[in-house]
Amino acid sequence: MPRARARKTTVRKTKSAKKEEKNVENESIVEETVEETMNDTDDQKMENQSEDASIDTDANQIEESEHNGFEVQEEDLKEENKVQEEDDDFDEDEMEIKDEINPSESKNETSSNVSDKSSPTSKKDSRNESRRHRHDSQEKEIKDKDYDESYFKRMHKRAMGKFHDPTDKELFTDNIQKNLKNKEMKLIRYEYSASCIVWLIENIDDLAQTRKLIEKIIPEEIEEKYISNRNVCSVLECIMDLVFKKLTREKDFETENSKWIIKWLDSLAKTVIENINPLLTSATDSGDHILILLIEILGGIRTGRHWNRKKLRFVGGEKINLEEIIKEDFALKEIPPQFKHHLKRLTKIVILDSNDKKIKDIIFTRCTNLSQYLLFILRVRYSELCQMVVKKLIEIVFESDDTRDFICQSASGAYIVEILLLVASESRLSKIWTKHIKSNLKPFWQHEISHFIIQRMIDAIKEANLFTDVSQELFPCLEEVFKCNRPAIGVCLAKACRYHQTLQNEFVTAICKAFDCDSSKNKQIDVVSKILFFEHQFQKPTRNRENNYSIWLYGSLMLQHMFYYAKTYKISKSLLALQPYNLIKICIDRSGSHLIESFLNSSTVELKYKSEFVERLLGHYSKLSRDRFGSRILDNILKQSNEDVRSTILEELEEAKRSDRRGDNPRFMRGKGSYHSGSDSHGKRKREFDDFPPKRFRNPFGGDSVGHLNRRDRGPINGRSGRRF
Repeated sequence: MPRARARKTTVRKTKSAKKEEKNVENESIVEETVEETMNDTDDQKMENQSEDASIDTDANQIEESEHNGFEVQEEDLKEENKVQEEDDDFDEDEMEIKDEINPSESKNETSSNVSDKSSPTSKKDSRNESRRHRHDSQEKEIKDKDYDESYFKRMHKRAMGKFHDPTDKELFTDNIQKNLKNKEMKLIRYEYSASCIVWLIENIDDLAQTRKLIEKIIPEEIEEKYISNRNVCSVLECIMDLVFKKLTREKDFETENSKWIIKWLDSLAKTVIENINPLLTSATDSGDHILILLIEILGGIRTGRHWNRKKLRFVGGEKINLEEIIKEDFALKEIPPQFKHHLKRLTKIVILDSNDKKIKDIIFTRCTNLSQYLLFILRVRYSELCQMVVKKLIEIVFESDDTRDFICQSASGAYIVEILLLVASESRLSKIWTKHIKSNLKPFWQHEISHFIIQRMIDAIKEANLFTDVSQELFPCLEEVFKCNRPAIGVCLAKACRYHQTLQNEFVTAICKAFDCDSSKNKQIDVVSKILFFEHQFQKPTRNRENNYSIWLYGSLMLQHMFYYAKTYKISKSLLALQPYNLIKICIDRSGSHLIESFLNSSTVELKYKSEFVERLLGHYSKLSRDRFGSRILDNILKQSNEDVRSTILEELEEAKRSDRRGDNPRFMRGKGSYHSGSDSHGKRKREFDDFPPKRFRNPFGGDSVGHLNRRDRGPINGRSGRRF
């Protein structure tokens, strides 16, 4: 310790001594310059040459002195830095010694030193260094891009606008093509250059030029880190869409265009399958989009189908036939063998060769659209492989109760299970029912999400034996199903019974029992009213009873299917037992009007019941004619009625028109002959002007009429030929 302190004091003394020497030298330099300037003033009368020489020598001496002063300052700074380093070394040695003696004090001193270092000046220096580093990195990026960003930004903005004429567009296209200069593989990574390339692919009309541009973008040379890049994916999607449309227009796969298109798509499929992990785990949707587009192309499906519940007719009136729905979207009747091979490879990598944890994360959680498209296309293109996929995924879903609840009670997981049931074969479907669903039927239909799986199970059944087994489990608990607010299951059962006629009577009996209408005939007559107004059974009635009721949508859907059963006696009598104001309420309702149409159009409903329905509405047809849904019912009645009934209805409409003071002109209140001559709102005007000659159009500049230049022929200058309207 004494030696260290002595060393520190000697260092500080040498530092102060050098500063004093520096000040003395600077003062001597200043005195010399002052004396020299005084001598110059005394010798002003000397000749010009001697004066110039003396001035030059003085200037040189001053420069040398200043230079010597600066050198001295630099040497002093170096010595000061050395002294500072020695002080730092001494401080470190002292801190080590203090740590050995008293570690707590050393910790406090280190914290104080850290606080001293975090001064405002040090923060500013660190900010400046970070800015310099950021600026240098940006410059490196710009150099690495190897393209003019400002140029492509201007071209992108120009492409989004409008062109003056085709020549302007051609010049713009040539300008971009010249600036690409065989750098397409680099330029597809960046936003503005990628958008310009997409614009070229979409707007070049010449297939040869488009082919040259596409062939320069080689999928095999795309690096793995860029395969999920948003800009790269946008370019690839544009090319895939274009070349697949060109492929669908070819006669066969042996033409020149077909060969190079299949070759390019083959190389792209190889690249995507080899680098599929970044696409599956990408944070953006670009990876999912490019995989779905690739699956559509490999399956020969028209791109951009966007299959959903509505397009797949999950709630439609007809039986769901998934194969026919998918075959409607076929763009290629047959696919090349390379495409089928890539479908198999993709399926093995994503599903068959993956572990259960990865499948749960990707198939049932993250990439549900991808798995949906893959299952649909495998169902129609590779059915054996599809059943292998269904088997493995069903085993994963029902491997434990926790896994089953996690997947089937989530929106994305339940939707994939629905698709699995639709694409499964009859034998596989019966195994799924008996092994997994039958024992857990009640928890399935009680949950707000998993009950959709029961609906798809009913829709997917084709065999009568399997449907009988399912219906025997569901018919006794229909009352609980409706009270639990799961009426869509009843709609699916009613729809399925249209195609399994042996169970129609059992379903009608189960419906009557569910609504407490099976004990006697007097109660059976109220089954339609209880089904249609099910939601308002427990509400208190108001004085205006006619406006108190509203139609239950699911009840209307069930009755629409039931009116097409082989025996419709019970529900027909129950419908006709309603009061006229309730019948009018049904006719002018959105869903109720479809119910009445199914009643009138059904071939199994007897004609006497339809005639009785028409007679029950006499005196109320004016109300139907004023409503858009009621007018549709009135139209249907007038088409199916005979002349006597039609004339009676039209007389009623004519009388209502005369007594109506509001001046309303509904669709069917224009007199007796208005329905036969024309039922649209412009029929009267057309009939009035039938005698006039047709309008003639001319172009004031000659030639054919085009766009906004159409003009009516005004005839002679002094007068008009014909009536202007």
